[in-house]
Amino acid sequence: MISINQYVKIKEKFKKIYFISLQDLLLLGLINFISQNSCGIKEKNKESSEEREKIVIAMEDGPTNLYPPLANSAYSFRVVELIHRALFKFDKNLNIIPDLAEKIDIQKTRGNDGEEIILKIKIREGEKTCSGKKINSSLVAKSLKKYIERGKFRYIKSIRETSENEIELISEPYASIMYDLTSPIFPEDNFTDCTGEFKLVEFEPGKKAVLQKRNGKKKVVIKGIENDITRVLELEKGDVDIIVNAVPPNLIEYIKKLKNVQVIERSGINISYIGLNLRNKYLADKRVRKAIAYAIPKEEIIKNLLEDYAEPINSMLPKSSVFYFEHHQYPYSPQTAKKLLEEAGFFSEQKIPVFIWKTSNVKYAIRNVKAIASALEKIGMKIDIQTREFSTFFYEVINGNFDMYSLNFVGVKDPEILRYIAHSKMIPPYGANRAMFSNPIFDAIVEKASSEMNERKRKTLLEQAQKILQDELPYIPLWQVKDIIVFRKNKVKHIDESDIIPGGSLTFLSKIIE
Repeated sequence: MISINQYVKIKEKFKKIYFISLQDLLLLGLINFISQNSCGIKEKNKESSEEREKIVIAMEDGPTNLYPPLANSAYSFRVVELIHRALFKFDKNLNIIPDLAEKIDIQKTRGNDGEEIILKIKIREGEKTCSGKKINSSLVAKSLKKYIERGKFRYIKSIRETSENEIELISEPYASIMYDLTSPIFPEDNFTDCTGEFKLVEFEPGKKAVLQKRNGKKKVVIKGIENDITRVLELEKGDVDIIVNAVPPNLIEYIKKLKNVQVIERSGINISYIGLNLRNKYLADKRVRKAIAYAIPKEEIIKNLLEDYAEPINSMLPKSSVFYFEHHQYPYSPQTAKKLLEEAGFFSEQKIPVFIWKTSNVKYAIRNVKAIASALEKIGMKIDIQTREFSTFFYEVINGNFDMYSLNFVGVKDPEILRYIAHSKMIPPYGANRAMFSNPIFDAIVEKASSEMNERKRKTLLEQAQKILQDELPYIPLWQVKDIIVFRKNKVKHIDESDIIPGGSLTFLSKIIE
């Protein structure tokens, strides 16, 4: 446990950090006060057998929807990929490898409508769902068709069962088809009947999901704890055993000093960004969007708020991607920002407009937003920050009820995300173009990139697409955050880093839970 002197240093450091609340400081003080007076927060010496057979994982919010085609939030998908396996999966280096599939044969051919791709996929024999149903070509084909009903796999022209354990897909040329085939496979008549290694025992939407290893006794409780300090407090008490990418950077050093707690740090693929509503008449002006970008002191925020557990980024793709391209940087320059606002006639209005910025009620997300809003106000903008519980916040974002919003793209692996977030036909509910961006040249480029099977040619096209986004700025990329996995060593003996998939995946649980 940390000493009082150490705690005072931490607390003074927190006071310097932009907007930590008095309530949070009091909670941290309470943790320290109790621990220094011997009768406080201790590990549970006498756990019931039920508690010993349970691993508790805390996230910022609970899973809301476990139907695979609609599990759109990171919190929901992390649970779904434990319940269900896919035809293919990612390894630790984000290479795509077989999972339920045993092998795949891909051929190019020419059909009546032009070039086509034929994929022959052999499914592993002997695989079954939790209820004992065979995972065969029929189950897989029906599962893929459910995704098609929800707008995914629309490039697939036909799905044919060629044998009990083989399917044939005929598709338009689509460069990201293998990424899409990492989508969880599930029985159409009962989507909770697991095809993966964990079965669903209990589900409270928005709160928690309780899973259990197929042939084991130990349960996994995956729950949402919105308050950052409460999340850390429960880890310290022993009520939480694992936290993945849900520890505020300014508390990581505090956690490292806790007894029986280990912290794993890895390069991440989660991207924090600001979305701008281009239907707002002021934000429709590119000069205003660029002014916002120049006004953000990224380096200062990363150092003081994120404790250097992130790095600045200028694209919506992670730096580890072979497709990452940096055309334009926006170094901190409030003078340039003010000049751009003046050129846009921003200050000629009788009344300076107020921009509504929507964000979740997660504490460190709010601190980041307040820091950026403070910088924007210094160049003459007015920001009204409105916080919401995550599911409400996300609903408002996809319905365009914002001027600005801040979110993370979690686990960015597929460069097709550029089309998904910015093509004019991807405005919700058809995609994630929440900025309402429309650019015919960009549309044409990403459409061509989607069908370009040659990686070198595709890379050139995606560089052009990123160049447009970095110039037009419907989104402002902020930083790429590290993956931080925290676990209690008295409950989880070891997590092998080679089992951790970047981006916050919980699939490593299959290796540590019997």
